[in-house]
Parts: sequence; structure tokens; C-alpha cells
Amino acid sequence: MLEEVTAFGIVSDFVAPSTSGLNRMPIQEQLAVYAHLKQLIDRTS
Repeated sequence: MLEEVTAFGIVSDFVAPSTSGLNRMPIQEQLAVYAHLKQLIDRTS
């Protein structure tokens, strides 16, 4: 998820779950987070 407050006022912080196999978050939720990240990257590129 994109943090509303940035650390330095220049860069937005994106917090995402680890892709480690130890992560207990369902895969569909993980995919949704990374799909959102891709949308943000595409929008800023």
C-alpha cells in the first residue's frame, strides 16, 4: 500500500508483503498488492 506521508517529501513509500514462502498472506491478496504497485509504476513512468 502507498503511504500517505512520505519519508522525505520526495519519494513515496510503498509497503508490500514479503514474497517469502513464510508469508501467511493468501496469494490472491499478495497479487493484488503487487498489481497495485505495477499500476503506480506505470502511472509514473
